[in-house]
Amino acid sequence: MIERTMEQAQTPLQPDSVSADLTDTGKAMIREVFNRHLGNGLHPAAGVAVYLRGNLVFEMSGGRTLGRQDSPVDRNTLFRVFSCSKPLAAASLWVLKDRGKLQWDDPVAKHWPEFGSNGKERITIEQVLTHRAGLPSLPPGIGWFDFADWGRVIAALEDAAPEYEPGARIEYHEYTFGWIVGELAARISNKPVNHFFEQEVLNPLGLDDTWFVLPDGESGRVARVQAMPGTEHELFAQGVNDENTYSALVPAGNCFAPARDLARFYDALTADGVTSRGARWLSEETVQEVTRCWADLVTPETGRRRRVGLGMRLAEGEYDKFGTNDPGPTFGHGGMACCESWGDPQLKLSAAYALTGLQLREVDVQRQYEMSSAIRQAAAESVKAREDG
Repeated sequence: MIERTMEQAQTPLQPDSVSADLTDTGKAMIREVFNRHLGNGLHPAAGVAVYLRGNLVFEMSGGRTLGRQDSPVDRNTLFRVFSCSKPLAAASLWVLKDRGKLQWDDPVAKHWPEFGSNGKERITIEQVLTHRAGLPSLPPGIGWFDFADWGRVIAALEDAAPEYEPGARIEYHEYTFGWIVGELAARISNKPVNHFFEQEVLNPLGLDDTWFVLPDGESGRVARVQAMPGTEHELFAQGVNDENTYSALVPAGNCFAPARDLARFYDALTADGVTSRGARWLSEETVQEVTRCWADLVTPETGRRRRVGLGMRLAEGEYDKFGTNDPGPTFGHGGMACCESWGDPQLKLSAAYALTGLQLREVDVQRQYEMSSAIRQAAAESVKAREDG
């Protein structure tokens, strides 16, 4: 288990105050979108946070948690951010690469010998991080109720065979991504994955309220997700709202955090590896490596274009959740049609919009695009005000 106490986790909430770097006009743009989405019933609860040039410049929350202790959402509420956790998990390998402990073209089996069987001998770390490892499905014999048994899942992955030629295409590794990344980090660092993640990702970045394993007694802080009308997410929502799942270590998607922690994570990447506290976390070279495009392909399961870095999606050049319309430098990741987090290194801007309403894809893209666009416009207002002032 992660060793932080809740007192330690909550200490940053006071100094992490909102700065005045956005104009009133810019803040009003974000606030209008936020209130309109809640008012139109797109989701029961929401949290949004924006970092600009190393400062938290906007934070807002609203709605209700819908839990056993149903209460108004505030800045202490935790959202289940699903696959927004994938870059956080991948960051464990970024740190190890930065220290010379691995290379992107290393076979996974070099560091985890038991993995190298049944056609997996040449699968590389790069292929895992770009969803091209050929292992997109759950391993044979593994179901929802096995997720809490790390050893069982890892053994099943060791016995699994690729479903297609590794490297041939991008196919989203929904769950297997996190288990492979996590076990690699544990093997190379010789530490349990959640301990290494805490020490080398969470602590340096000040993400003190982000959890892969939720501590006992904190379930009342979690805003529960809800399947919205017209979707087919009812059974999924019921499953993830089961508090027994809160303690399962599933790095690819079982993560609890406030929006500001996600935005803060990307703030360090937009600053070339320097944290909002002014300390270097990753080298500029490593940041450039993980955020550049490693594959640009159409995925077979969706028929949509995917540009990927090492553990992150990149802006795809079409109307997207990052608020962009061209394949620029923005990088980030979403989570289960309800959460989005991203960073733009040109603007030194990062943001997260965490929601509890599981929506149809087209509805989710629209609401995320609207919020990201408002955030970008607010940042542009800030730049203009600085230039004019």
